[in-house]
Amino acid sequence: MLKEDTQKHQEDLATYVRKGVFDDTPPGITPDRVFHYRRLVINIVRDGLARAYPLTKNLLPPKQWDKLVKSFFEEHDCQAYQVWRMPGEFYDYVLGLELDLKSKFPFLEELMEFEWTETELYVHQDVDISPYKDLEQGWDEKALIFNPYLSLKSFTYPVHRQNAKYITADKKGRYFLLVYRDVEEGKVHFMDVSAFHVFLVEALFDGSKTLIELLPEAAKLFGLDDLTVLKNEAEKFLESLSSKGVLLGQSA
Repeated sequence: MLKEDTQKHQEDLATYVRKGVFDDTPPGITPDRVFHYRRLVINIVRDGLARAYPLTKNLLPPKQWDKLVKSFFEEHDCQAYQVWRMPGEFYDYVLGLELDLKSKFPFLEELMEFEWTETELYVHQDVDISPYKDLEQGWDEKALIFNPYLSLKSFTYPVHRQNAKYITADKKGRYFLLVYRDVEEGKVHFMDVSAFHVFLVEALFDGSKTLIELLPEAAKLFGLDDLTVLKNEAEKFLESLSSKGVLLGQSA
């Protein structure tokens, strides 16, 4: 447990690092040296955010990017102690702001979500994977085991497809993306998918239903009558996921 005065001095120093001024100058502070702490921390924050959001940084005019980073640094009370989590708090911070930038770039939040998803999956803590075996005959009647490091996203702008500087209002629509981390190499990959594909992955992910059990529900949801055609499309997609390491196999 810190002594009360020690904690107060630490808080005063933290306030200075964030805002550049002391409410109460702690004893022993050397004015011509302490500013180096602020400079070093600001550089860490700037570098971390630039690495996490290169597309957003490239989209915004430099002065507006710097202003946004500065306001985050000075106003937001970061809760995470790991530096890699800081960009996630930056994303949440921007979500809560009323910004003219959001009118100018209506896809700004989606662009940041896209970029943060990549970082979040890349550094995701390793998890235990349920035992599985390769897909065999009749796998569509078995529970399936998916790569646990995946995320499904729905966007109204193609932030994952083209340079954000060229995204215009007429590009607004429905876009679906599957993001996953390779189990073996740890690289993050992206796949364009359809609403039907999203439905399949979400419904099959926890292993509570098999593909055969799911098809009638899918047919009703998407207004399709031919279960054979639907089954063929589903199997083709899932076999593609298997080749990419998204679908690992069937339950052992």
